Amino acid sequence: MSEIVKMAEAWCATRARRVAPPSNYIAGFDMPNGRQIALERDRAQIYVWTEQVSLDDAPAAPARAYAAEKSRNSNLNRKNCPRLRVGSPVLYWVFHTLDGLVRFLVWYGDFQQKGIVAEPQPAKAPQDLLEPGNTPADSVVTLPTHAIPSSSFSIPGAYMGYQTTTVAETLNRINRELFIPAIQRPYVWTPEQIIRLFDSLMRGYPIGALMFWDLPPGSRDDWEIYRFVTHFRMGSIHNEPSGLSADDRVSLVLDGQQRLTSLLIGLQGSYTVKRKHKRKATEDAWDEKILFIDLAHAPEMEADEENEEMSPIAEHYRFEFVDQTQPPVSKGDELWFEVGLILAAPTPEQRDVMVQNWVEANLNLSETGRAMARANLLRLWDAVWHDQAMAYFTEYSDSYDRVLDIFIRANDGGTRLSRSDLLMSVITLRWERFNAREETEELIDALTESLNPKRAITREFVLRAALFLNDLDFSIKVQNFVPANIRVLEQSWERTKEVLRFTAGVLREMGFYGDRLFSTNVVMLLAYYLHRSNPSAELRLADIDRQRIRRWLVLLDFKSLLSLQTGTTFTTYRNVVRRNLQGRSDFPLAEIAEGFGRMGRSLEFGESDLRAWTSTPIEASNAEALLSLIYPDDLPNLRRRALPFVQSRFFMPDELHRAGVPDALMPAVQGFANKLILGVALDTREQESYFALPFEQWAASLSPEARAFHCLPEDPALYALDRLPQWVSARRALLAQKLFGLLAAVDESADSIAEPA
Repeated sequence: MSEIVKMAEAWCATRARRVAPPSNYIAGFDMPNGRQIALERDRAQIYVWTEQVSLDDAPAAPARAYAAEKSRNSNLNRKNCPRLRVGSPVLYWVFHTLDGLVRFLVWYGDFQQKGIVAEPQPAKAPQDLLEPGNTPADSVVTLPTHAIPSSSFSIPGAYMGYQTTTVAETLNRINRELFIPAIQRPYVWTPEQIIRLFDSLMRGYPIGALMFWDLPPGSRDDWEIYRFVTHFRMGSIHNEPSGLSADDRVSLVLDGQQRLTSLLIGLQGSYTVKRKHKRKATEDAWDEKILFIDLAHAPEMEADEENEEMSPIAEHYRFEFVDQTQPPVSKGDELWFEVGLILAAPTPEQRDVMVQNWVEANLNLSETGRAMARANLLRLWDAVWHDQAMAYFTEYSDSYDRVLDIFIRANDGGTRLSRSDLLMSVITLRWERFNAREETEELIDALTESLNPKRAITREFVLRAALFLNDLDFSIKVQNFVPANIRVLEQSWERTKEVLRFTAGVLREMGFYGDRLFSTNVVMLLAYYLHRSNPSAELRLADIDRQRIRRWLVLLDFKSLLSLQTGTTFTTYRNVVRRNLQGRSDFPLAEIAEGFGRMGRSLEFGESDLRAWTSTPIEASNAEALLSLIYPDDLPNLRRRALPFVQSRFFMPDELHRAGVPDALMPAVQGFANKLILGVALDTREQESYFALPFEQWAASLSPEARAFHCLPEDPALYALDRLPQWVSARRALLAQKLFGLLAAVDESADSIAEPA
């Protein structure tokens, strides 16, 4: 119905002077020939109200007439019609189809103006005015044959209208005429979404209109064009290039890619999914599945007052994706049918043969199952070959700006495309040297492989990073993607890729990848410093700066300084780095800390931070990074393992009793178990004695250099389980000295503390 309304409004917008309609109307119009019209929506119908029009030459449609007194107060059959004058005779027609409305509009607006002469037609409506609901069957009148347009309704240069076709005919156009422009994002639907789409087709539900664009002649080379995916692999973001020549006829899909790809997968292709608990790199981790339907399954009925258990949005037909190497076995009253086989029966005669072979000759089905299978197979055939289920609008404009505006408006109404996807379409249209879609996808793949982040690296991140590195406003909004900025992004794209890839490698070397990469935003921050500190030379990072940055990142994570107001934080950071790199190249940690402090986001390590640090469980995801703050490098780079100074087994009650710990003190001592206050990072040699000796014997074997390296108390008398509270107090004091001066002591950290021999 929305398509009919859009078509009617667009038609009238070009042929009539529109007037302000009442709120409960679609539109009200004054026609050029002096007539008036009002359009009204009512569920699956559209009402067209007119006045003072003869029935003699009206197009075929159920028509009703009302006398002048009936129209008083503009209340006709409980339908308000204030556009029509009170006291005028009124007629209205009810249209259930687009074709009927088209014929009416052609007749009503252009019949006399175009000089079409109607053949004399006797009025078949009775002379008496008809009451609503009592219209005789012979009151319908017919438009002369020569007055009916021979082609689909259209207005050249203005509005081409919606057309309808079948699923089979649409599939036949895919990857022959219909292709995907680079402005479209990759396919993202799940198997469950595909099943819901096919269930909607079987139930006769609308699946939404499509929008195509016929490329103007000579503009083929202006666009990067891709093929639809037929055999989809879960997680893939790549479509194959179209391989078209410059002379090929091409229509690009502006809206409907996900639905069309889903139909293609369900009827002609496959969907490959990863098995649970399998590594992606192994071939046995993947199952290629195709769509089946159980024809003998009775579709669920709509919920009614007596049975409300069935959800109206649940699937009513039994579809399922099945491993193509292990097709489903029909058991009992089941008949599993590969959905794509329906394409092998394009004619009713071939359909009947298929019904005979699959249903009538199937002796395993009961009479009830056979009847249901027959009905479902016929319904599937109708859904694919007969129903006009695919409504589409084709744009013929040669204006890129108009097409881009249509694309954005068509895709910005829901959640189908993110804002970054839409803005990427702008870049794709304007970049000349690079294919923006392929370039960003390759960069995303490279960063993902290097960092393996918890959250996916997206196009939005790449766009923000590119803006950020070029000292532009990095918000993802339309005004930041003006042509001048897009040119800057293209000119600096090679450098942007180089910096981001190098940054990802640095973060991985420092251990910030996988679960330890607490935010992908740190990639942008570090990349900006690396970009600015190496303006014209090969990218590099000095060891002392590496240690500054490592500690800075640990503190950002520990103090959650990137969780809120990232725009303000990033702007402050960028200004500090840019200002302090004039005449120097080292990482300005002190200045960054000062800038953050002015925002109320202190990087300094205080007493409350020490309490949180010491009480962190050693098993926590960030424990290793926090423990590394007291060491000269990241623990994996030192080839050291984080362990509790006192093993968990020594906190067992029997062990504590044997060590002389009184019962009253035991809960306090056990409270230190597996906390970072006891954390140490031991190398392979230290671990051998750590696991082999009793606690007190191992503790006594530590050299003064080892105790200093691990930031442990010097007093040997404290290394006994019954003195653990005193040992903890002494270590807290040492940790305070180490951590409270963390930012100021970075420069000396790599040289002042050497590893024990």
